[in-house]
Amino acid sequence: MAPPIKYFLCRVVEGSTSRLEITQQEYLEFLIARNQLDHVLDVDDKYDVTIQNYIEFETAIVQEAVRDLVESNRNLEKADRIRRLLARRLSNVLSSARLHVGTLRRHSREILTKDSGPLRKIENTLRECYDNSLNYRLIDALRNYAQHHALPTLNR
Repeated sequence: MAPPIKYFLCRVVEGSTSRLEITQQEYLEFLIARNQLDHVLDVDDKYDVTIQNYIEFETAIVQEAVRDLVESNRNLEKADRIRRLLARRLSNVLSSARLHVGTLRRHSREILTKDSGPLRKIENTLRECYDNSLNYRLIDALRNYAQHHALPTLNR
């Protein structure tokens, strides 16, 4: 017969040999907590990417506006370059925002595994934000258009 399985917490530091024996139940609770923490960090990462993309979009607009004030020799080629630059930056913002919002429900279910009250509140808030905001629905439609049809900017 095989010996019983033992569970330990160990320091992950070079040279450390200390360890603490834990029960199987404690081990399983640690696994659940680790999974929840991973989901919290995923939400934070996606939010950060969205904000950084937004900053890059706004920065590109300001840089091109200043350049337009200083340079007097704008031509069609430069205007087309700017249009593509801003389309790319806006596409990044729209896509990362959609990723963030689109995965919030799944992450919330993983983080709040035992508490359905906050889950319902998150679901209702997401639905209300979409339903009550024309701007939200417009941006969502623009993101869908940009993903499936063309760049999210005016053509030449």
